Amino acid sequence: MNTIIDRSGKTKATERKWSAGAAKKTGKIGPAAKNIKGKTASKVTGASLHEKVKAIARLEVRTTPAVQDKIKLAADIQGRTITDFVISAAESAAQKAIEEAYIIRLSIEDQNAFTDALLSPPKPTEALSRAFVRHSELKR
Repeated sequence: MNTIIDRSGKTKATERKWSAGAAKKTGKIGPAAKNIKGKTASKVTGASLHEKVKAIARLEVRTTPAVQDKIKLAADIQGRTITDFVISAAESAAQKAIEEAYIIRLSIEDQNAFTDALLSPPKPTEALSRAFVRHSELKR
């Protein structure tokens, strides 16, 4: 038995029999989807379905029932599906992590000091001048 969360957020148990809707969405054909409204299974899984499947990435998570209930409640409060809520929350967390790693935030004073240092760098010290000379010699 598998537990599946449908688009409305309701959970239901299944026995690994793929329905016609699942075949259309996932491209997987199971016993229940062999003949769908007079079409063979191969017609249901045409090239257009595979193109759609390639455009969507799948993410699965396992969690405790308590966490799932909390997520469902939060999604219901916002009037969203569990999938939409989880994707939105994960995307926000990912964006925050990326920004923290790649974006440096400076105060106005620090921005001005940085700009001044770039536009009017101090003269090199004697040690830095010697390092430039040694570096030039090593490159030859």
